[in-house]
Amino acid sequence: MSTYQPQRYAHEGGLVAGHTALLSPWASYVDIEPRQWQRLYDWLLPPYRSHTDLFILHDRGRVLTVNPVHARAALGIPDTIADPAGLAPALHARWGRGTVVILERGQYQSWLDDIQRDAWLPGDDLLAYGLKIKDLALRYAAEGIVLYPSPLDAWRDVAPDFLRRVGRALAPDGTQRGVLLAVYDGRELWTSLVLTVRDGQVHAVTTLPAESMAARAGSWRDDYVRLIPIAERMAGPLSLGVFCERRTFETLGISPAYWPAWRDANGRGDVISVPAPLSAFGAAG
Repeated sequence: MSTYQPQRYAHEGGLVAGHTALLSPWASYVDIEPRQWQRLYDWLLPPYRSHTDLFILHDRGRVLTVNPVHARAALGIPDTIADPAGLAPALHARWGRGTVVILERGQYQSWLDDIQRDAWLPGDDLLAYGLKIKDLALRYAAEGIVLYPSPLDAWRDVAPDFLRRVGRALAPDGTQRGVLLAVYDGRELWTSLVLTVRDGQVHAVTTLPAESMAARAGSWRDDYVRLIPIAERMAGPLSLGVFCERRTFETLGISPAYWPAWRDANGRGDVISVPAPLSAFGAAG
């Protein structure tokens, strides 16, 4: 059985002492509608991603393998690599898609060993652990593991207590509030996420029920209002509701670096937020 030690994970996860992560270690995941959950998962981890990335494994500069194999000749990848960090952008410019991943065999094995040495267990502070893995990956990026462009860059400068401040903004201590994300594709609710936030931490994660997926108005801009009371019955009064179309949603990211884009989209009307504009939540990071 896993024992939750918030101060250990708050420290090792990159959070200052006294700040636990946004996601409660006792959070429940209940009544999740499978189609909506799969769509969220595919948005976070696109299934086509593995077909667009370029991987190079080397041993102290000597190239061992390239995947896909044809890229080695097509891109003129040398037999030895003296400057992985300098090579990656040049290869990406020629490759033109995905991420260029250059791994030094010894460093890659050390990274895996470090992860296994203190693996996450059910009940541990998941988001704080994620921040620890992020910091570990950034350290190894400086020592021989290169990703270009790096998905970690968007999280590199996140303030240590960012997650906790988000939680307190959504539901201050002593309160319980709901958070709703609803994304439309034509006349259908494409995906949703309903969070119950209590005392600054997420305690329940679910989606809107399947019977709510068919729109009942001519436009998502008219239909979204019917979702608010449904979510409030599930999670409590909304501290934040965010609504948009799929084409907008898929251009936006989830890290603090994307927050200005979300606010801009909200200002243009491409994203609707209740009960206040996203600008009311201030800056991220």
